[in-house]
Amino acid sequence: MTTRITTDNITDDTIQTADVADLQVTNGKLASTAVTSSKMASLVTINILASDGSTVVKTIFTPGS
Repeated sequence: MTTRITTDNITDDTIQTADVADLQVTNGKLASTAVTSSKMASLVTINILASDGSTVVKTIFTPGS
């Protein structure tokens, strides 16, 4: 017999990083708003401005140094 674990069985703040096996969190399992640039520690934000410098026309996130 297999025992199923559901969210009702998990107490808040009890899942630790070590409890999640490598490669088990995939893009398909993440909400579209779950990962933001502020959560990516080494990214640098580059804003491309309009020629008059008045508005941002494009934002690029690139690996930091």
